Order: sequence, then structure tokens, then C-alpha cells
Amino acid sequence: MRPSNFIGIAVCVLGLVTAYYFFQLYLRLPPCPLCILDRFVLAAMGIIFSVGLFVKKINYRLALLGCNTVILSLGLLFASRHVWLQNQPYDESRSCLAEGMQVDTLIEVIRGAFGSEVDCGLILWQVFGLTIPDLTLILFIGLGVLLGTQLWGIREDKIANSYDR
Repeated sequence: MRPSNFIGIAVCVLGLVTAYYFFQLYLRLPPCPLCILDRFVLAAMGIIFSVGLFVKKINYRLALLGCNTVILSLGLLFASRHVWLQNQPYDESRSCLAEGMQVDTLIEVIRGAFGSEVDCGLILWQVFGLTIPDLTLILFIGLGVLLGTQLWGIREDKIANSYDR
């Protein structure tokens, strides 16, 4: 269980450092609201992976895995929405999250809090034909595979513990 938590922490930290230092500071690309939400997802997953380093009981490990799975689902949702927006014909009237949202919705609160006026549909940078949201989606899929290996490890530990009795 520990190696997968170390890998999860490393991936989350590397993703956050890349987003902030490379994209935001070096390339001077301001984050859109969906990018900010992706960063929150990575930070939350990193914290849960960190807590997982100190947990030994199988039930607690399963609870942490469940929390990380729920948070990962949000990340997949945000990244998928972002990829979908960038593959639509450009329209300045569309919003980053759900269409036709009220002014007092979550995205408006986030925009107000972080002052992001960047449209999520704009493609500001690419490498090998992949945009930042494409790479983020791949990152979240990789983290999903890592969570699958954690589940498999918990299953193996549970089977091994049943033979010890």
C-alpha cells in the first residue's frame, strides 16, 4: 500500500508544481475555473494519499480509497467537460460548467474568489496535439489506475489476513 501512496503523492505534487510553475509562471497562462477545480482535486487526492501512508487497517484504507475515488470522479468530470468545451465550435456565450447557470452558482463564486476571466474553451497551449485539459484527463485516468491497484492490494491483504486466522 505504501508504494502506491508514494506514487500518488508524487503524481499529485508533480501535477500541481507543473500547473503552477510551468504553465502559470513560466508560460504566463492564467488558469480558467475548470483548471482551478482540477488543482483542488489534485491537492485533495494528494492529502488523502499522504494520510494513507500512516493507515494500516484495511477498513480505513478502504475508506480512504473510497474518498479518493469520489474526488477522482470529480476530477474526471471537470477534465472531461474541459476537453469537451475545447472540442466545440468557439462561442463566447458558453460557460465553463453547466449551461444557463445562475449568477449565484458555484462557478460564479469561484470566479469571484480567484478573479479568473479566462474562457475554458480557449486552447492556449499544446504539445503533440494534446491540450492542457487532455493531459489533465490522462493524468486523472492514470490516478484511477493507481486507485485500482490500491483496491487490488487491499483485496490481496484481506485474503492473506483470512488465511492467518
